[in-house]
Parts: sequence; C-alpha cells; structure tokens
Amino acid sequence: MKIGVISDLHKVCGRRVFDALRGVSLILSLGDIEDENIICDLGALANVISVRGNCDNCFSPTTFPVTRTLDILGKKIFMSHIFSPVHDLRGMDVYLYGHTHIVENRCENGVLYFNPGSPTTPRKGGKSIGILEIFGKEKDVRGHIIEI
Repeated sequence: MKIGVISDLHKVCGRRVFDALRGVSLILSLGDIEDENIICDLGALANVISVRGNCDNCFSPTTFPVTRTLDILGKKIFMSHIFSPVHDLRGMDVYLYGHTHIVENRCENGVLYFNPGSPTTPRKGGKSIGILEIFGKEKDVRGHIIEI
C-alpha cells in the first residue's frame, strides 16, 4: 500500500504535488494547508486524513484535531503537525510530523520518524512530499522522500 504524506502547503498545491500523489491509496496531511479547497481537490485522488497545523485556523478542531493515531494494515501511525518528544509513542510504528519544512526519514528504537518537508517553502533541500509504503508479508513500512 502506498500512502501520500504532505505538510506545509500554505495555500499552494501545484500540479507537481497532484502528479506525485497519483496512484496512492490514502493521503495523510500533517497540517498548515490553510485552504479547505486543497483538501477537497486532493480528495479526488484518494481519501485525505489530516491534522491541524499552527496556521490552519480555517479548520474546525473537531474535523482536524491536533494529533491522530491511525491503524493502517496493522501499523500504528501517530500524526501531529509539530514534533514533540513528550508524545507517548509506545506501540507506534511511525511518527509523522511537519512544521519544520525540513525532510526527515529515520528509524530509531523501532519507530520511523518521517517528515515530508514542504512542496512550497522548503527550508533545506528541494520541494518535496513523502510516500509511506507498507508492504510484504510482515507489513514492513518504509518512507520515501519525493522531490517535486
């Protein structure tokens, strides 16, 4: 299963983002989208699950909570916009976050820490989104950074 991971669009979602997300089964948004229309447009590609970013004042806190925990194919995925070491990650396989506009794709103590960067305003490196891949008999999970 391929899952698109986006963050920090800040009201801009260009054709390259849509092209990079074609064929994913699900899109996870890590906040700072700032425009409900973008969520609707992305929904034409795949179901979108989102958390609120610090700039997402247009979104309802009940529709877009600050954090979410998902179970996808048996993998526990924790989502938040802002990284915090105080989040309880016991039993989690993946910690997704944004906010920094800097990509991260590392595994520590059995948890994949994954930040897709930003497709509009990266702070280091190029414009990017992420793809999470859950695959194989053991349902391994791997993160990929896609420069756009």
